[in-house]
Amino acid sequence: MPTHADYTIGWICALTIEMTAAVAMLDEEHPPIKQHERDTNSYTLGRIGEHNVVITCLAAGKTGTHTAAIVGTHLTRSFPRLRFVLMVGIGGGCPSDKKDIRLGDIIVSKPGPKNGGVVQYDFGRTVEGGRFVPTGSLNRPPTLLLTALAKLQSKTELEDFWYVRYLSNIPRPLVEAKFGYPGAEKDLLFEPKYGHIEGDGCRNCDRGKLKIREDRDSHYPHLFSGTVICGNQFMMDGETRDRIASKFGGLCFEMEGAGLMDDFPCLLIRGVSDYADTHKEKRWRKYAALAAAAFTTELLSVISAEGVTAMPPGTSDSASNVPLSPAPSSPQNSFLCFSKEFLQLSSISLGRLVIDTRQPWEDYCAVTPIPTQNEIGILLEPHYKTSLRLQESRSFTRNLFNIFSL
Repeated sequence: MPTHADYTIGWICALTIEMTAAVAMLDEEHPPIKQHERDTNSYTLGRIGEHNVVITCLAAGKTGTHTAAIVGTHLTRSFPRLRFVLMVGIGGGCPSDKKDIRLGDIIVSKPGPKNGGVVQYDFGRTVEGGRFVPTGSLNRPPTLLLTALAKLQSKTELEDFWYVRYLSNIPRPLVEAKFGYPGAEKDLLFEPKYGHIEGDGCRNCDRGKLKIREDRDSHYPHLFSGTVICGNQFMMDGETRDRIASKFGGLCFEMEGAGLMDDFPCLLIRGVSDYADTHKEKRWRKYAALAAAAFTTELLSVISAEGVTAMPPGTSDSASNVPLSPAPSSPQNSFLCFSKEFLQLSSISLGRLVIDTRQPWEDYCAVTPIPTQNEIGILLEPHYKTSLRLQESRSFTRNLFNIFSL
């Protein structure tokens, strides 16, 4: 029976339908094994081709980057030998004149000239005039995954829809029946300015407001790769969708990826379940989840087990480190950040902010008013510096200052 160290790939889903589709891709399912005492995730273990995979899902009703980060931390706590994580599920597509994205298509995060493949559009600062400026950038996926993606894109040029065999060869007929293709006639893209009319689906919406698109020769999913846009709120407005997508060159919206990209070697794979507008409905969600899971299985099929195990556990070969510099002198009421690993409890004064660098979201500051960025001081002792460098991530500092910015 495989041990914790034998599992090299993590597969994270946000919804139960996404996890159902993921489990349907397993060639064999393994019995559960003991997990870390502080790990609250629930897992399905199994094998896909040459790879032992750990599948988990966010808690019911919980979404967003924060929740995804916690799940990722628990995952690597119980399975410390994971080489990378795949965030697989559904997303809201951003169709344009250049990208004919349809419901059921597949979007994969791919680095561009200005980003690592995922941008968080709602992380930044508001400047003079009320203008919002996004800040920071997220890490790139590991080269191994990008190379595999390039191979599959090349394959698409020679053989259309090669990954659909997983859609028609699922070992569970019941799953296949429930996750079937809804039909091209139910793929409705309305003009961005036209809002949804209340009723069953879009029965009451004006069909004259539909965008005219040519019929496709096949209903099989098309593959797109590029920038995935992440945020902590649902995108449900066509005009806002197009404005933000145009700004970042985005192909789809989702809500979890940015919580993983800086702390885990990660690739995002999304099946388009809606158009991120007011006409959002659930009809396409299961099929889109299945399409994303099918593509993920194909992606793993072109990656060798030897290539995966050769990667260092839990690190990204393309991650960028932020140079650490000494903290400026702090006023008397500054807040000092320590690591619980070397700070004795007896030395902590009331009002101090104590941060566990491995999971800063589990700590809090029980004082008021909330301090500003200028009132936060960081004690960069040697042990603390080492702890930050080991994470190979900017997310700790980025998230810390975001929490305390006013």
